[in-house]
Amino acid sequence: MGTACVGRLLCATLDGMKPSPLPAGLASEFSVAAARSLGVSNRRLRASDLDRPFRGARVVSNARAQSDNHYERTRDREFVLIRALGARLCAGQFLSHRSAALLWGAPVPYLSAPELHVGVVEPQRTPRIDGVLGHNFAPSRAAIVERD
Repeated sequence: MGTACVGRLLCATLDGMKPSPLPAGLASEFSVAAARSLGVSNRRLRASDLDRPFRGARVVSNARAQSDNHYERTRDREFVLIRALGARLCAGQFLSHRSAALLWGAPVPYLSAPELHVGVVEPQRTPRIDGVLGHNFAPSRAAIVERD
């Protein structure tokens, strides 16, 4: 059958074809740059099975939290967003505050909506990402530790 398109962005598949599988080297949260380096097309990156939480990041839709417990679902969604954000950070940017604490397993208070934090060491500027709080740190007050 094929694809019906209205304008440039609204397309619907008429023959029920599923999007092609993603390369095995991609996690359920990944950067667009990483996907492109593995040969993933722009069309595939726009497929309906991928969420776009931030510019330059994708999350496989079935990676969403599946728990019946609202608290666990909210926390799991925050982890997914933190990993997606971490995948698209540039050199010199790092997860900070609540985002870093969650990744390290520190206890943090419940929030009904995700709160994402990115830090940079001065004089670098904080990133401008919708839904993300940016923080500048003086070089003498920042110690960056990597975690897989």
